[in-house]
Amino acid sequence: MAVITQLKLQAKNKNRVNIYLDDAYFSALELETVVKYTLKEQMEITKESLEQIILENEFSLAYKKALNYISKVMKTAGQVKKYLQDKGYISSIIEKVILKLSEYKYLDDENYARLYIKDKKNSSGKLKLQQELYKKGIKKEIIEKVIKEIPSQSEEISALVEKYMRKKEVTIKEIQKLYAYLMHRGFSYEEIKPFLKGWEE
Repeated sequence: MAVITQLKLQAKNKNRVNIYLDDAYFSALELETVVKYTLKEQMEITKESLEQIILENEFSLAYKKALNYISKVMKTAGQVKKYLQDKGYISSIIEKVILKLSEYKYLDDENYARLYIKDKKNSSGKLKLQQELYKKGIKKEIIEKVIKEIPSQSEEISALVEKYMRKKEVTIKEIQKLYAYLMHRGFSYEEIKPFLKGWEE
């Protein structure tokens, strides 16, 4: 057993308390947590018990930070994970936070992917959408599932072709540029080919 020999409010943050065990600094906790567990000076406690309290405290802090992070703009689980990693939280805490957020539907990568595709499909092909969703940390199986739900993008490609070629002279060079433009947008050759043929004629 150890003895809490001092509980000291931090000078720069009055909501944080430094905890000393046997006259040596051990860790810091939120004041709310100290009150919740009725920690007090000269109290005997095992280091294991205090470490468990600290983990619960860290989870609470991480969860609040994550909620604030996703409060204004929808995020993916991967984005939340990176955010908390950058804040210095350990993987077990991060996984617990993501699990809780997912249970409450504050995080829903499949729904996020569908909404993202709905917003971007007029200007991006499936290949680019896949890449962008992957960069946001969405799992491969989720991406593949929602990408398969995208109907033919013929109308979107047609609109992009008309917009790009407007007021341009139809030459081989411009058609090559059009091809590169559409490929950069993430459309496949098979999708682009009918529209290039139309302009070539």
